[in-house]
Amino acid sequence: MRLALAFVLVACGGATPKESTLDKAQQEKLCRGSADHLVLLITGDQTGGVPTADRLRTGLLEQCVTRKWSIEAMDCFTILETIDKADTCAPYLTVPQRDGFQQAIETAVR
Repeated sequence: MRLALAFVLVACGGATPKESTLDKAQQEKLCRGSADHLVLLITGDQTGGVPTADRLRTGLLEQCVTRKWSIEAMDCFTILETIDKADTCAPYLTVPQRDGFQQAIETAVR
């Protein structure tokens, strides 16, 4: 399994990102798609039952739901073609959301 060990999301200028106004069930549904896609991009095709992939999925889903990523952020992560473009989604996350994203990645790969 290939795994990129470090991600740094850096936002440059622009509009201030906002938290989602979705209810918890809606947030979780959209977050699940984003988290699953990110895990696939990070780990490749071997995601089922792989401990690191499972930890990534759990961590990213938790961050997305509890920190209420915006719909724009979730949409951005869902349509990424490669993980090295993840920084294009950073403007849609607040600083605490970006920190949580990074923390979820770092915790999963330990």
